Amino acid sequence: MAEAIEEDADALLRRCGLAAALEQSVAHGVRLLRPTKISVAGVSIQSGPITPRSPADRMRDALVRLSDALSAADRPGALLLYDEAHLLADDRSRERYPLSSLLAALGVVQRSGEPNVRVVLTGLPTLSLNLKRARTYAERMFRHVVLANLERGDAWDALTIPLARTSRRFATAVVGEIVEATGGYPYFLQYFGAYLWRAAPADEVTSDVYQSLEPSLLHELDLAFFEDRFEVASPAEQAVLAAMARKRTAVDVADLRRALPDQASLDTLVRRLVERGLLYRTGRARYDFALPMFRAYLGRRDHDRTELTDLVRAVRSDHPRADD
Repeated sequence: MAEAIEEDADALLRRCGLAAALEQSVAHGVRLLRPTKISVAGVSIQSGPITPRSPADRMRDALVRLSDALSAADRPGALLLYDEAHLLADDRSRERYPLSSLLAALGVVQRSGEPNVRVVLTGLPTLSLNLKRARTYAERMFRHVVLANLERGDAWDALTIPLARTSRRFATAVVGEIVEATGGYPYFLQYFGAYLWRAAPADEVTSDVYQSLEPSLLHELDLAFFEDRFEVASPAEQAVLAAMARKRTAVDVADLRRALPDQASLDTLVRRLVERGLLYRTGRARYDFALPMFRAYLGRRDHDRTELTDLVRAVRSDHPRADD
């Protein structure tokens, strides 16, 4: 994260005018070459002893340099945008604090005379929880906006407009089925559309074609997106996920206790699933899946396992072993 902040700040500094670009080049040269003294066009930097710089220091210095350059160039400000920010979580056991370091760096800039640098972070619902854990009242540093799935009309447009200038199209019924299946979640709309584009080269993807491809599409999606995320959970945690999947909405911990009466340390298991980014809290002692379509995936997984079990039992009944 420190490298990303430095690189993005340097790129924006080059757009703040010649003086800022020269100063950025000098500072970048100092970081890379570690000379005793460097001077370019009247800009000189005398380097001190070489000491390791923490990620927090690197982020702070990069944002302060950017803020000062914006003020000097009379520029209105700069936006730094980072997706998948739910992956930014402090890890005390490994002494890694990317989110705390970023918050500290932003705090320095916000306390300056002209807080002209803004950071936009997007991610899954666990992002808010990670912010609160990183620093008390960290949510006050941000304005929280919930980006829900696309409305039905927008999801429809996302599938049909890209095809408008091509010779191919999805049948109206197919578009409706995809919108319904994905719930308007942008990534899955892209995945479904791209898969059908590759797998069904006909001019029109009809309902029959879509239904014939749907099992393989969902299988590929499960392997590409869901399977690895499910496998990081322990067997006990997977049992909690499976119990939640049998409910249509968010689940209370009390409901889980009734569904898993023999499961010890249920609160601990739920907390670990939140930390893994698989669940998030929707209310007091109430939780839901953080990943869209995860409930449907678990339903497919449970159905496949049940079918396999039934098949094994049928084979055993038809061909009993001598020791049965």
